[in-house]
Amino acid sequence: MKHKLLNIVVFSVIVYLLPLWGHWEQILSIPLLFLLLKTIALVFTQPPITLQGVQTQAAHDRFSTLGIVLVYVGSQAAAMIEWMYVGKGHVIVDGVFVTGVIGIIGGLWFRTWCIRTLGRFFTSEVKIQHEQRIITSGAYQYVRHPSYLGAYVAIVGSTLVVHAYMTALATAVLLGGAYYYRIVVEEATLVAAFGEEYARYQKVSKRFLPFVY
Repeated sequence: MKHKLLNIVVFSVIVYLLPLWGHWEQILSIPLLFLLLKTIALVFTQPPITLQGVQTQAAHDRFSTLGIVLVYVGSQAAAMIEWMYVGKGHVIVDGVFVTGVIGIIGGLWFRTWCIRTLGRFFTSEVKIQHEQRIITSGAYQYVRHPSYLGAYVAIVGSTLVVHAYMTALATAVLLGGAYYYRIVVEEATLVAAFGEEYARYQKVSKRFLPFVY
């Protein structure tokens, strides 16, 4: 628990508070509230991230976890900067804002559902656990990595809440690339562990987007 709280505090100071330096009135703004709640939800639904853990996982996930974290941190900081210095910190409740909020709430709900479906087999690193099996229920009937999709939608949605259009586009591309690399690494491990069983699952499901890819 203390590691997760530390993750939240350090992340929030670096990514949200520093870009708002001198504009403290924005700390209590509605957009920032949604971004903070999204960060808290993401952190508390996965194992804590530590420097030692990232180094330990590197051999298993080929730095894919680090890549996702760096893109996430960069996207949130960029969104804050774009909001404050391009959008002048204006709070605009319009269709874009609502779309962002729906993305955050829907993405987090979907991700949490997937994590609960996966149960004790959910980890933040690429590894095969004792007695692990392939889960094909819930969202896993259609997508092999639905929790990544949920996080992706929530993170991209968070940039729309502050109308950071340039950041939203960059995040969609870079985060998509980071998750693509993670999926490639993870599926190589799963194929090696489960062989033909996983290969059959690949034939009847999509990697990331239901019915599309």
